[in-house]
Amino acid sequence: MEIQSSIQVSQNINTQVTNNQTIDVDKLFNSLLEENGFITGDFEERKFKNLSFEEAKALQLKLEKDGYFNKGDEDIANIGASLFQATTYTNDDEFNKALFETMKTKEHPMNYLNEINHNLEYSQGRRKFPYPTIYIGEVQGLTNYGFTYKKMSKDEISNINISEFIKFMINTYEVLLSNGLNKEDTQQSIDDLKILDKNYKKQIDEKNATLEYLTRNNRENPLLKKDKL
Repeated sequence: MEIQSSIQVSQNINTQVTNNQTIDVDKLFNSLLEENGFITGDFEERKFKNLSFEEAKALQLKLEKDGYFNKGDEDIANIGASLFQATTYTNDDEFNKALFETMKTKEHPMNYLNEINHNLEYSQGRRKFPYPTIYIGEVQGLTNYGFTYKKMSKDEISNINISEFIKFMINTYEVLLSNGLNKEDTQQSIDDLKILDKNYKKQIDEKNATLEYLTRNNRENPLLKKDKL
């Protein structure tokens, strides 16, 4: 038995259920537009930090369904971009939530999502250097520098062992730190990775505790009853 998601999605994507409570996605979306000035273009992502992971994910699914990220509209594409997109960043809901919670602590969440994405690609040999160093061949999309850059897909990222990735990056930055490179920024990256690791372990523990409870009580896992809603 596997808990695949912390949110149940009904056949009507505009109504979603989490923790036995219904989220009216359209109502939430419209209220956020009015309160945060998105309609007028006055958008500040920090105003979305009060959203729960489940609310942000419900909104992200609506945006994906409505094709907002395919319209080429910069304002629409950037609405809550990093916080919302983190909720469906991989197929691992526990990591997505850990990433989401970590990003909420940052002044500029998008910058941290970029850092994680860069380092995930670096850990798989897609980039030549860890964040924030960018190889010129990556920027220009060229291959004549002896290095080929190719953006990772969601499925590829989902296949990465997150715990091993975090260990790898902490070790990488500790080596850089010992060599005196960008001491302040490097230490911050290490500290952030440790927070991400703590948040991820917390999500895994909560998932396992729920699974153990359901198994011990021989109860059907409500998180898997999507087709019955």
